[in-house]
Amino acid sequence: MDSKLYFDFMSQPSRACLLFCRVNGLPVKEFPTPIHKGATRTPEFRELNPLGKVPLLEAGNLRLPESGAILTYLAHAFLGQKEGDSGLPWPVVSAIHWHHSTIRAGSAQLVFNLGAIPLGQQVDEAAAKKALAVLKQSLGTLQDFWLRDGPFIAGEAKPSIADMQAACELEQLMLLNKVSLSN
Repeated sequence: MDSKLYFDFMSQPSRACLLFCRVNGLPVKEFPTPIHKGATRTPEFRELNPLGKVPLLEAGNLRLPESGAILTYLAHAFLGQKEGDSGLPWPVVSAIHWHHSTIRAGSAQLVFNLGAIPLGQQVDEAAAKKALAVLKQSLGTLQDFWLRDGPFIAGEAKPSIADMQAACELEQLMLLNKVSLSN
């Protein structure tokens, strides 16, 4: 099956999918799709993904948006990981879904409001402060709950797709070297 991953390095979810493919040597063709150049708004891309977002995985007739679903599919289809309905250990599946409403919610908004805001716009200090609070709470939960049984999320013996999501999300905070995550 011919698989294609449409991505943009500016997108944390794209980076997590791309990292997973590269680390595992998956036979997935890479298609850079620069958001800032309008590549996700073209009629051709919108025909592939009406949501107009990356990442997007195209595998045969399947067009799959959303990084959590893409990562789950790749782990199941290419690595044969089996357990539960998704083919992954349930704690990993849980962490994948937890990520979007916690770490991603705080980190993405913080980076946007303090580090990557489009030129000419004012920094939204209130939104940044709220995002930082969400992120700090999420990092506490990550440490106290998800990493309580070892160095990888959900007590896994090696990095899982949930670890790759979190790592790619958190590394983008390097853009904000002026922000302190400690109290």
